[in-house]
Amino acid sequence: MKKILILLLTFVAIHANAQKLERGYAGSVEMGGLTDFDGTFFNLSTTHGFQFDERWFVGGGASLLLNNVQFANFYAAGRCYSTRIKSERWTPYGEVRFGVEFGDIKTQCFFEPSAGVRYTLNNKLALSARLGWYFDGGSGLSFTAGVHF
Repeated sequence: MKKILILLLTFVAIHANAQKLERGYAGSVEMGGLTDFDGTFFNLSTTHGFQFDERWFVGGGASLLLNNVQFANFYAAGRCYSTRIKSERWTPYGEVRFGVEFGDIKTQCFFEPSAGVRYTLNNKLALSARLGWYFDGGSGLSFTAGVHF
């Protein structure tokens, strides 16, 4: 499993597109975790969409949450990058995800507001880390690290 994830991230890094926050396609792949009443989950997600300008992104994606219960999520995502609080490489952002969670036991809606920071490596690639709160009937803390391309 670890080898597959490493290969996936390497593939994304090699084939990344323009990383400046410019108008056009943008995507990301993230790994992390989620803790809630059902336990702690490993999370792998991908988000793809349209970057309207250096501040606004709208897209959609899918994630897989794994522990002894498996969930697949399909969601819409909105991201707002700060244009006032940023340096040459660091940019804080807020993100909201909402969608449907399909699981072994139940299907339900979820909502996840989060805040993160993005570190630009070059014109084609950036890294990110974010922390959020996950609501799906219960609630829990989410944390991810990812690659933006």
